[in-house]
Amino acid sequence: MKNTQFVFAVLSILASSAAHAGNCMDFTGSWQGTCNTNGQVSNDQINIQQSGCEQINLGGLVSVIGQTRSYSQTQGNVVTTTTISTAWTADRTQLQGLLKISKHLVGQDDEQSAESQTGMGMNGSKLVIVAKSSQGAITQCVY
Repeated sequence: MKNTQFVFAVLSILASSAAHAGNCMDFTGSWQGTCNTNGQVSNDQINIQQSGCEQINLGGLVSVIGQTRSYSQTQGNVVTTTTISTAWTADRTQLQGLLKISKHLVGQDDEQSAESQTGMGMNGSKLVIVAKSSQGAITQCVY
């Protein structure tokens, strides 16, 4: 009887751990706060919609978590390509990402681009997003 209880207890713990492994932080909401970029502070807001642990919409930019997605838009003779990739941290409480925006003129080989490494998580009830650009600027937004 003791072995049966022990096996049941172990199975219960494993089942509980497996259920928790599928959980993740939900960042859904309409967030308002301030952003600080190298000492310059501005008001900001972002709308986030999250579909479980697989997809997140960051103010209209949809990312499939764990994948890279690109969007292109042409305005006049300028093509803008936005590439976003996101991934959960091991404990699934924070999202890390990479955002790249490239612009080039149609018919020319020259391209301008900017890249940012990002991190997003909760600090108590506050949403915190930190981005570091390839040019060295650091932005921290607290909502």
